Parts: sequence; structure tokens; C-alpha cells
Amino acid sequence: METIIHYKWIILIAFEVLAWLSTFLMFYFRYFLNSKILFRIATGFGIVTGIIPQISLAVISVVEEQKIDLFVVVILLLLIYGFTFGKKHIKKLDLAVKKWADSKKRNLHSSDKQVNIRLHKKIT
Repeated sequence: METIIHYKWIILIAFEVLAWLSTFLMFYFRYFLNSKILFRIATGFGIVTGIIPQISLAVISVVEEQKIDLFVVVILLLLIYGFTFGKKHIKKLDLAVKKWADSKKRNLHSSDKQVNIRLHKKIT
């Protein structure tokens, strides 16, 4: 436990990075691959790397140090943000990613059609 307490900030940051990576994977799986299964796996990975480690680290910190320090307050603020404003921000981000993905897909399809038309003209 001493090692966890000693490196708790690094552990927290590492799990936050993993949680954000899983968020981007969720968007990729949902909008580019159109895979519900991979989307659900990424969602589970986001929960496992986001919420569970934060709560666990906060509990370990309080139990080991017998006080509520800055670390626990930061985790509480992260959790409060995530369950309140964070939901709204994720919805906005989701909508923005959906629009961006749709525009990229349209551009890819239109450029494919242009290439096919050019190839057809060269062949005939």
C-alpha cells in the first residue's frame, strides 16, 4: 500500500489518460467502424479505467493516511464533475464527433466517386 500511496498522483494521471483514450476509442468504434460490440467494450474499459480507479485510490488514501487531503478532494471534484457537467460535455463532444465523422465519410465517398469517374474516362 505504501507504493500506491507514494505514486498515487502518477497512478491517477495514468488512469485518466487511459480513460480519455477509451473515450476516443468509443467514438471511433461507434462512428467510423459502426460496431456496437467494440463500442460497448470501449465503454466498459472507460468505466474500468476511469471511475473504479478513482474511487479505489480515494478510499486507499483515506484509509492509509487517516485524513482527507488534496488528492481525495481532487478525486471528489473529478467524480462530481463527471456525474454532473461532464455528462453534458460528453454529449456535446459526441455530437461534434458525429458531425465530423459524417463529413469525413461524405468526403471519402465523394473522392472515391471522383477517382472512379476519372478512371472510367481514361479507360474508355
